[in-house]
Amino acid sequence: MAALVYQRRQHTINVFVWPAADSHEAPADARTLRGFQVRHWTRAGMAYWAVSDLNGMELDQFVQAWRCDESALGTHGLSGRVRIERTPVCGRGAEGR
Repeated sequence: MAALVYQRRQHTINVFVWPAADSHEAPADARTLRGFQVRHWTRAGMAYWAVSDLNGMELDQFVQAWRCDESALGTHGLSGRVRIERTPVCGRGAEGR
């Protein structure tokens, strides 16, 4: 498992990543637990959890940006190599970045 920590103003965003039980890709699932916003999604055989005390809209924006950046970088194979995709990211061409 990997744990990544981000900060937005006075708020911490924790992102946890580990291999998913299956390779099924799932859109972000949103929920609130004990006052924390939680987002979960799977992509390319990995499960992602983002947890923060940010408001829901801001955490959704963070998750969307994360997923767009992830698409721009391609997927990490078991060999550790990164495949770079040369397609527009999240509906924007290179000029929109």
